[in-house]
Amino acid sequence: MRKPRCGIPDVDEDGRVKRFTTQGKRSKTSLTYYMEYGNDMPDFGSKSHAGVTNEQDCNFDFDGEGGTVAHAYYPEDGRVHFDNDERYAYIGGTSEWWWSTQILESLSYVALHEFSHTLGLGHSILAQEIPAYIRKTSTAYSRFMSYLRKYHYISPARSGNQDLNKAIKNFQKFFHLSQTGELDEDTLYLMRKPRCGMPDVDEDGRVKRFTTRGKWSKTSLTYYMEYGNDMSEATQRRIIEEALDKWVGAASSLKFTWTDDYDNADIRISSGSKSHAGVTNEKDCNYDFDGEGGTLAHAYFPQDGRVHFDNDERYSENGGTTGWWWSEKVYQSLSYVALHEFGHTLGLGHSDNDDAVMWPYARTGNPSLHSDDISGIQSLYGEQMSDIRNILL
Repeated sequence: MRKPRCGIPDVDEDGRVKRFTTQGKRSKTSLTYYMEYGNDMPDFGSKSHAGVTNEQDCNFDFDGEGGTVAHAYYPEDGRVHFDNDERYAYIGGTSEWWWSTQILESLSYVALHEFSHTLGLGHSILAQEIPAYIRKTSTAYSRFMSYLRKYHYISPARSGNQDLNKAIKNFQKFFHLSQTGELDEDTLYLMRKPRCGMPDVDEDGRVKRFTTRGKWSKTSLTYYMEYGNDMSEATQRRIIEEALDKWVGAASSLKFTWTDDYDNADIRISSGSKSHAGVTNEKDCNYDFDGEGGTLAHAYFPQDGRVHFDNDERYSENGGTTGWWWSEKVYQSLSYVALHEFGHTLGLGHSDNDDAVMWPYARTGNPSLHSDDISGIQSLYGEQMSDIRNILL
């Protein structure tokens, strides 16, 4: 109730809620329009206000910044009023330093909305699915929808889930949030955190404990790496070897051997920025990185073998932060991200167990495999030999 909104009623006089409503129509379809301009962009009104020159006073006062942003009269009246106490920009957003924040309403969005009223449309209940601060900017809405599609909450398959409310609920279910179906603060906070770039759910949007996405037809695999920028080559190679050894510790049939033959290596590890390829002679990747702080890395499922790290991230062995608050630098844990991505290249999908390495979001430190990770890898490549001996004994 405290959010900026349109000043037109939501329901009819009987209080009935409808999917969409109409409130009359124009008697003609060829219409003229006239505008007196506001202050923020190249005469809106404030509080108690009239309209254009010689127009009668409006019956509905504005309430200052942050409340009613505009209202419009239904046909055949034609009055459209914007609150001059609001700050407007083309697509809205915020203009801020840490000590001050200015909220800018989207004139593009508000004008489109109010013109629908003057043409005869009432409010739709579908607006409840996307909060006002997401609708204000086309950029924010586009990023939000891209996120749900990228991680398959909105299915890439036409036969899969295309329902927005269900997609949000499935995201909330996967990450153990309240399943409101709305973009509440907890949901948006999680969507902004650094994470792996692989999908969380299958193409039908189903949530599972751990998932498998195929397996290698052999268990003795070669790997090759072209190094990133943040650490010495020797340190990076050691971290990669330790991560692979942890998967061998869970499924001892696996064996990994370094090779200099980048064309024929089974697993090919590289770093790139934005639109990127991989190791030498590797084809371009279909999935761009997004700069620091978003997608950290991604890996292809068997039998592809490509593993890509985002070169715009800062990596250290175990991750963390350095510097003072005004110049803080965030480092991702190469130990953690590498162990996670190798899980994908061996055939594991994401897990909704927040203690598992295959949980999608990044952590710092040098991780150990969780029982959920071990169950997943052993379902593909068998148990560790010591486990089998213990069972036989």
